[in-house]
Amino acid sequence: MERYEVCRKNSFQKFIVADRFLNFTYRVVNEPKLLFGIVDNIFYAVDDAMNSLLYMELLYKFVPEFNENFESRIDVFKLLVNKYKISSPGIQILLELNQIIQSHKKSSVEFVKNKSIIMCSDEFSCEKLTFEMVQNYFKKAKLFIDEINTLLNQNERNYRRYS
Repeated sequence: MERYEVCRKNSFQKFIVADRFLNFTYRVVNEPKLLFGIVDNIFYAVDDAMNSLLYMELLYKFVPEFNENFESRIDVFKLLVNKYKISSPGIQILLELNQIIQSHKKSSVEFVKNKSIIMCSDEFSCEKLTFEMVQNYFKKAKLFIDEINTLLNQNERNYRRYS
């Protein structure tokens, strides 16, 4: 199995987990701290979707070699956004979710207020995470993942003809 296929499969699995947590578990338990797990799964689903397109392009040598770090992959993906005219805000979602994850890691104080999570850093900057925000990220992530899967399906057919 090629690396892009593994990333595509992982993206699908992470998205299913995020869906279950968001639409079933969270509604039953109603615990705002579950939002962190949902954000993680959405982030990794979108990241793996991006990686699947990157690795397919790398396999057929349409993009240059790139480092495995997040910033390098985003930079190369920006080239593909222009090439394929990707309309969904995938890079924006990735950057915003990455920012939430980093804020969560760096926060010295976290508390729940009015069914939302407030994360405060040592510098007293605060960020808020709500169920509605996570739902919005989920919807945008679904559009992005669907668009990437469509591109992958088209490219698999096209590339197989020429290989």
